[in-house]
Amino acid sequence: MGVWEGKDASWRAWSVLDKMMEENPANNPVAMGIHPTSTPVIEVAGDGKTAKGVWLGTGFVGQVNVKTKKPECVWEWDRYGVDFVKEDGKWKFWHFHIYSLFTAGWNDPWENQFKKKESGPGMRYPEGTQPDGPGVDEYPYEPGVALKLIPELPEPYETWDQTFSY
Repeated sequence: MGVWEGKDASWRAWSVLDKMMEENPANNPVAMGIHPTSTPVIEVAGDGKTAKGVWLGTGFVGQVNVKTKKPECVWEWDRYGVDFVKEDGKWKFWHFHIYSLFTAGWNDPWENQFKKKESGPGMRYPEGTQPDGPGVDEYPYEPGVALKLIPELPEPYETWDQTFSY
């Protein structure tokens, strides 16, 4: 959906859907999303000041189709790459990146599930939630193309300057 930067980035990014529902709840009477994460791989830096983590997320979203105005459900498979920083003894998100593997309609034929969606007029973001840049890594899976491990798994590191950011 985009890239958000700055101290309020996570608030703006995660509040997009809440604000959309507040503005017009009748447009999304069945809006619901559940994305449990699993298979964590977490690496804490040797100096204990930062950490990196990767998770697999599988979930679904119940929504209203904007064209048909009927309820629909889509499956979503994602990977999460997260950098953490320790501030005042507490771990906090530093960089949070969702890498979309694919989104598939509940009733879509299998062969249609991996086609990239056509670009539309773009998403309208409620005031105060607009991204600072366009999204990246959308639907990288394609049949017949080897799937890369994105994001790459964290490896042991001593200090932040010895690693990469998600």
